[in-house]
Amino acid sequence: MERKPIATKGMSNFGGIEILEIKYGIEDKVLVADNYGTRSKPYWCKLRESDNGTYFIHNGRREYLSDYMKV
Repeated sequence: MERKPIATKGMSNFGGIEILEIKYGIEDKVLVADNYGTRSKPYWCKLRESDNGTYFIHNGRREYLSDYMKV
């Protein structure tokens, strides 16, 4: 069964990044995938904190959760 995204961020006119699940625990993680017409293989990223908010590293960049829109 294909997972539905819980939040998205548009990166171009053709798609963007999807957050599929958040796993809370000792180390919080987020399941993310790129979607530009077809979804890439989802992978887990560790959630981190900074003065600017909660973020994860995606393709070498900080992606802040506050930039994502809930679906």
